[in-house]
Amino acid sequence: MKICRYGDDCLGVVDGPSIRDVTALQSEVRQRAPYTYMGDPVVAFLHSLDNRKRLAEEAAASAPIPLASVRLLAPVVRPNKVIGAPTNYQKHIAEMAPAREALGLRYTAKIAEDGLFLKANCANKVCGST
Repeated sequence: MKICRYGDDCLGVVDGPSIRDVTALQSEVRQRAPYTYMGDPVVAFLHSLDNRKRLAEEAAASAPIPLASVRLLAPVVRPNKVIGAPTNYQKHIAEMAPAREALGLRYTAKIAEDGLFLKANCANKVCGST
């Protein structure tokens, strides 16, 4: 099952060339999540098989909307972390070149060799703690 966000913060299930709107379910899930929740409550909701079945049922009952007619949004509203690959950021590659050369390392354009980096959504405390 592929989910997407589109338009004015609508939630949909991608069904081939169309989307099935399940925004009502997204609204219900968000209302149950505490204001301080560090993450996307819809993503957390999808961990349960019963919830995924419910999402599929809601999608099946919805009329199709042509995928080409909507503007897609970022799929996760409040990610609790983002994992990035330095190989995707030319400015970072240029910025780190002197340090890498000093260590005898060279840029390979291979994620397995050049590594990944983590960007958390919180700064001075452990993410998710209160």
